[in-house]
Amino acid sequence: MLHALKLLMPALFPSWRFFDVIAPSPRIEVAMVDTPALGEPDEDAWRTCRPAPARLGPMDRIVSFFWNPHWNETLYLATCAERLMQDAGEHPGREIRRRLRRDLASQRDESQAAEEPRAAYFRFRLVFVSRQGERLRRDVAYVSPAYPTVDPQDR
Repeated sequence: MLHALKLLMPALFPSWRFFDVIAPSPRIEVAMVDTPALGEPDEDAWRTCRPAPARLGPMDRIVSFFWNPHWNETLYLATCAERLMQDAGEHPGREIRRRLRRDLASQRDESQAAEEPRAAYFRFRLVFVSRQGERLRRDVAYVSPAYPTVDPQDR
């Protein structure tokens, strides 16, 4: 019985040494561009992909503890971004593009009433944010080429 308890304890009380390195996770930002030219979009053109809500009420927190598929997918995007930085092949970049296209399509559907013209291409970048004293430091680690906002293969 004592041997079984010794085997069970690490599962019940995991150690922080479980993680090799605790490092900042890259944030994904997206910019709309009109042409697939290689020029860098203006800094104002970049916006955070799937920003966290500014405020969650108590009931929203309880519900999200049990059911939160949108946040789970956001965590998956962060994992894909980390793998893209580790040069893990084409899959992470493809998954990020696919989900960004879906987000852009849903935003386009919501803004059709305003008839806002949409760019035909988008780019994404991975940004590491770290604190240096009182300031936040932003390091751009990766900038993608331009991709069409609509791709029939993503459907």
